[in-house]
Amino acid sequence: MLLSSCYFDDTPAAKEQWLEASKDDTSSESEQEEQSGGEREGQTFGLKETAVFNNLKFTAIDIAESYGDSFFQPESANIFVGIKFEIENISAEEQSVSSALMFDSYVDDIKCSYSISANCVFTDGTIDGTLTPGKKLIGWYGIEAPQQWSEIELVVKPDWISLSDAHFVFKK
Repeated sequence: MLLSSCYFDDTPAAKEQWLEASKDDTSSESEQEEQSGGEREGQTFGLKETAVFNNLKFTAIDIAESYGDSFFQPESANIFVGIKFEIENISAEEQSVSSALMFDSYVDDIKCSYSISANCVFTDGTIDGTLTPGKKLIGWYGIEAPQQWSEIELVVKPDWISLSDAHFVFKK
């Protein structure tokens, strides 16, 4: 009951695409916004797209599969899948990022958990930490999935008490 009055709405304000601008790009800002999807409401995000919240920007920049290494291996008939994110603090205050509190994952609509073993295979770091204003965090969110997975969905919240979220969906 107490927490019901402590949440805040931080609906993603925009959907950005990670596009490399060419020097001769003459399209107007409104045309670029239309091409990048404009408002986020009711939409999902994919690879190279950015969900912009009040304090943080989340961009999925890569997805990879692995059968593990000599120390960490998935269960039989499974594979490790890592999604690499760039998270940027766009606020004037320090922000904390937690893969356990801010991310929920689903493989083919079945809830799955963050995998520490998978994250050890993707060695470029995790997405856990504290960001000072204007700084970025780049790292992997790893899960274990069936080798024949067809869709992975990550539900990202900008804060553990927020009712707002962004859905990142990846097809095999």
